Amino acid sequence: MINKKFLLSLSPAIALLGLAGQPGFAAELLTKKIMTDSDSTQYLVKTLKNEHSTVAISIAGLSEHKLRAVDETVTLFTTDDETVVFKKTSSQEENGKLVWQGNWVGLNESATQEGNIEQRLLNSATLVRNGDNIAGSFRLAGQLYQLWPLGGNKVAVVKVDESEVNEWHEHEDEQDIEADTPLPAAMNSRACEVPPPYAGDSKPPSIIRVALVTTEQSRKALANTDLNALATLAFSEANQGTRNSNVGIVFDSAGILHADYSERGTFSNMWSEMFTNSGSALSQQIQQYRDKHRAHLVVMLAQTTSSAGTGTNDANKNSAFSVIRYSNLTGTYTFAHEMGHNLGASHDLDQYGGVPKRLPCYRHGYKHESSVAKERWRTIMSYGCKSGSCGRLNMFSNPRMSFQGIPVGSEQYEDNARRLNERREEVASFYPWM
Repeated sequence: MINKKFLLSLSPAIALLGLAGQPGFAAELLTKKIMTDSDSTQYLVKTLKNEHSTVAISIAGLSEHKLRAVDETVTLFTTDDETVVFKKTSSQEENGKLVWQGNWVGLNESATQEGNIEQRLLNSATLVRNGDNIAGSFRLAGQLYQLWPLGGNKVAVVKVDESEVNEWHEHEDEQDIEADTPLPAAMNSRACEVPPPYAGDSKPPSIIRVALVTTEQSRKALANTDLNALATLAFSEANQGTRNSNVGIVFDSAGILHADYSERGTFSNMWSEMFTNSGSALSQQIQQYRDKHRAHLVVMLAQTTSSAGTGTNDANKNSAFSVIRYSNLTGTYTFAHEMGHNLGASHDLDQYGGVPKRLPCYRHGYKHESSVAKERWRTIMSYGCKSGSCGRLNMFSNPRMSFQGIPVGSEQYEDNARRLNERREEVASFYPWM
């Protein structure tokens, strides 16, 4: 568990620099591609190959020294045999695991500065070493690649087409808005009033502890990988997303519950069984684990392919649950997306016919449409662009920030950052710090 007093005593610069001041080394993390018969028949590799979003997959060996905090650069390669070098921006130990982050060396000096996130969002890497295993994700010009640890000094490199990730939420808990803040009954356009000016957020960060839950099926799929390394990667990506967006939340791992549960039905069915008031055996296991580990949110990893994820909007303590497909735990920001729902963020307005369905109206994600492919993009809470495929940025909508010279949202409709900052203390109060 994070020591809150220690965390708050650190300056952001110190926390991010980690071990960057040590003597530097260069690392070629991956060796030549290898694909044996045993690799191709491994259950995880087979399921990853069969994902609709998988463009290509290759198996690589890991170099002898693996990954070190002192490595100033790391060389990777893509499924297309393109060599990519990343320069370290931070490295730090987290619960016995090394987390290394870097930017593509092709960025100019101004793009690598902490205040300039535009190119870093499209050209960065996050790598995790847990013993002899490496998990990671990296982007090159926005194209996502996942690194899946396979054991035996091997890793699967997966090229992902994010437009093929099944994002459709078969169910999003649309509980009624409180009676004292109803939307106009006849609203048929963007009729919300402009909200009062946002005063900003200077309060100490909220520590939101999150428990992961596995099922019998997802454990089978993940049996030959390193879930602890992947989980550390997921939390690192989520926390980078809040930092990128000026959201005062630190997501902290509350561990992994390996539930005695066999998947049945859709994501929606499984999600409803997690609810405290469902009385299901699953809910009882989760509640016992939550109380012991003080987990504000719970995310279940499922093998079922009915969706990428689903979760409760504006969750209370008894409904702070979501389900995601295990293959979307890292890289795609689905993990942060579903937790965003729990905290009170909604999709982009297109998913609601252009009409806000909940208050406050500024709770939505944002996407930028364009006829030019490289100018299209979307934030964590947004679905794909109508004008064509668009990559997801690791940030929540925030009109006080810009990307490619364009505000990342609007004060009236797309300000996830404000919504999350306004509600984070309420969610943290589910299990107050002792």
